[in-house]
This record gives sequence, structure tokens and C-alpha cells, in this order.
Amino acid sequence: MNLGWRIQVIPYDDQSKALRYETNGYALTGALLFLTGIVIYLAMRNMFFIGIALFGFLVMIAGIIYKERNKYKSWKLVKAVCVDREIKGYRSSAGYKSSWSFRLVCEFRMNGQKYRVTPEVYWRSFSSESSIRYFLARRINREGYCLLYVNPKNPLQTELVGKDLRDRLVFQKNTNISINTDDFIIKNRLQDSHTFYLVWQLFILFSSILYFGGVYEKYE
Repeated sequence: MNLGWRIQVIPYDDQSKALRYETNGYALTGALLFLTGIVIYLAMRNMFFIGIALFGFLVMIAGIIYKERNKYKSWKLVKAVCVDREIKGYRSSAGYKSSWSFRLVCEFRMNGQKYRVTPEVYWRSFSSESSIRYFLARRINREGYCLLYVNPKNPLQTELVGKDLRDRLVFQKNTNISINTDDFIIKNRLQDSHTFYLVWQLFILFSSILYFGGVYEKYE
């Protein structure tokens, strides 16, 4: 976990215990419905199964959101200061850096106590160093202040506020806490181009399935 990193992760749990992953039944059921609907549609060309696939996709998304909301519903939004950061690229088999990640060290106070944490690495992947720098520049101001979600039961467990669709769907908080400097204000607004790109790609996927399915039926 810390191999090759200058910044060492500050653990928030007992590292000697085995990791446990809980199954998300709703998301798993939705994924199975989605895949089944697509496979049967491609075999039978019956639009009914496109509806099944779409329903499964919606169930999968709703299941993920429900699970995440339950996990984070008690977390608090706090203002923190970023005291250190590190950006690292990973090389592919071809020898060039195909993905990038980052680590932060942040400090904040909660209930009169000061905490030093390494927020969990953001869930999105990055294709270049510049994309990470742009991402962080919009979330950490020039004075080093940022916003963190903090688990009040275990304040060492934190996550950087992402300012994107996931925050709006998962964290039901008033995130209009502003961190002001001369030219930088952090607010939670739905303005992340990556989010719109993802939604657009999903729209294209379903549109393509419907279009080519109709063309196939027309000439069959």
C-alpha cells in the first residue's frame, strides 16, 4: 500500500484484521438484470428486454446510492488544511505512465482535538498529472484549505469533498461552506465535466443499442 510513496497512509482501522467487503444485493441484482436483458435482446431482438436492461441499470444505480448513503449518513463536513501532497504515475506494460493517483495529508480540529489524516484516494482515475493538478486546484485553495467528510465515530476516516455528482447523490449535507481567498471559492456545485462526460457516454450506449437493434430488425 505504501510501496513507492513518500507519503505514508495514516491508517484509520486495525491493519491486522482481514478486509471485509459487504455484498450490495440491490446493485448485484440490477447488474444481473442489465446483463441478462442485453444478452437476450441481442439474441431475440425483442425490445421488451431493452426495458429489462434499463430497469436493471436503474436498480443497480439506486442500490449503489442507497448503500453509500447509509454508510455516510452520519459523516460530518469540516474545514481542513492540506499540509502535504504527492502525485504519482503508474507505468503500463508498454513503459509509459497510463494512470495517476495522489495522496494528501490534512489537518483539522473536531470536538477540541486536532487530527492529522490522509483522506482516502478519490474514487475517480486520472490519465495525466495535469488532470490531477486541475482537480486538486479546484478543491484546495492557495492557502491550503479544503473540505473533508469525516466519520465522527472514527475521525481518522476521511474523504476529500469531490464537488461532483457523487457528492450530491451520496452526501446529503449543506456543502455551501466556502473557503475564500482572493480568487478561489470552494463550493459544492454540479460543474464537473467528467460527470457530464460519463452521463453522455451512458446515453450514447443505450442510444446505440436501440438504433442498431432497430436497423437489424428492419433488414432482417
